[in-house]
Amino acid sequence: ETALEQMRSVGVEIVEMETAYTIESIIEKTRLVAEALGVEEKGEELVAKIEADWADAEARIEALDIAPTALFFSTVGDGTAMAAGSDTAADGVIKLHGGDNIFDERSGYKPISLEATVAADPEIILIMNHNVARAGGLEKMTSHPAISLTTAASTGKVFVVDTVRVMQFSPRTPQALADLAEEIEASLNSNAEG
Repeated sequence: ETALEQMRSVGVEIVEMETAYTIESIIEKTRLVAEALGVEEKGEELVAKIEADWADAEARIEALDIAPTALFFSTVGDGTAMAAGSDTAADGVIKLHGGDNIFDERSGYKPISLEATVAADPEIILIMNHNVARAGGLEKMTSHPAISLTTAASTGKVFVVDTVRVMQFSPRTPQALADLAEEIEASLNSNAEG
């Protein structure tokens, strides 16, 4: 806030946007940025693309025909695991996929114990990609005690989420959500065949 006030004091125009994790918020931000830059027509072209991409993503998500309980880890490793509650981009991702965030009664990213994770027993687990890379891959990550004892791990429903593409809630988000839905669908089909 101090930095913003300093910029305002020297005449820099500041455009502020509310933080929300919905497709509508992406469209609203796109229009606001286009207006601030004086390129409203280009903004509307981008809005049309976002809407088309989201229609495609919605169709893929609806084709999954599931409403899973889901857990989104922001960090998992040697220290305390952190899970996403409400008012987070991760919660927005879960809800846009038709899922039920196991920890949505808590706000923000909060520590979660091994016992709480196992007791919650999510059907799907999502993990930020940088954590998977740091752990040495998805196989090593799924052997973590907070993950390995869950239904999601035993049924192969632990998915890596590209933090930049999916979590930024930008014009790229609808396509990234469609890609994630496709990955989930492929896993479900593979399990059904196996």
